[in-house]
Amino acid sequence: MVDTVRYLSDASNSSEDKAHNVRALLSSAPSKVLDFGSGNGQFATALRKIYPETTIVMTDLPEQGPHNGLDYESVNADSTLRFEDNSFDVVVAMMVLHHVVDIETTCKEIFRVLRPGGKLVVREHDFSVNQDFSHHRTLRHIMDYLDVVHDSFNDEMPVIRYYSARTLALIFEGVGLDLKTLQLYPDHIQNPQHVYHSLYERF
Repeated sequence: MVDTVRYLSDASNSSEDKAHNVRALLSSAPSKVLDFGSGNGQFATALRKIYPETTIVMTDLPEQGPHNGLDYESVNADSTLRFEDNSFDVVVAMMVLHHVVDIETTCKEIFRVLRPGGKLVVREHDFSVNQDFSHHRTLRHIMDYLDVVHDSFNDEMPVIRYYSARTLALIFEGVGLDLKTLQLYPDHIQNPQHVYHSLYERF
């Protein structure tokens, strides 16, 4: 399923390091990027510093923080995107897919707005709440840790639904996105949130 596995050298969570991780996955500077689930805009701003000639568009729920001078469009209530087909050559989804209400519709919409040969970069947690936590202390610890992390935001955070990396890959493959690269943290680096990055290509 996956062509390449790469390992990250550190587990920094800064927007700047996330942007550099994206650059490491892309072979060239994109012309137009959609930051799906852009939140407060810090990641999009960091990505613009790396790609100053790239058009970067933010999208999220209505009025989710500052736009930092970047183009912004809110997501429709039914999870559809307000963009024409084949609008972007790269979509990035940084820690947002576990917040979407309808993962299948979201994946289809990402495919729709990507141009043929376009790339999707995902940063997510690699585990599922459908797993049995009763005899797995490590998974229970991760779940408790992430509950604390999400509680630090606000009471309006959408329902959280975690997916394993394999499950997401199968969903994306089903809509026409092929998993090309997994970017992982090696075992000796602390990764309490089970974070990974993946690169998909529209085929």
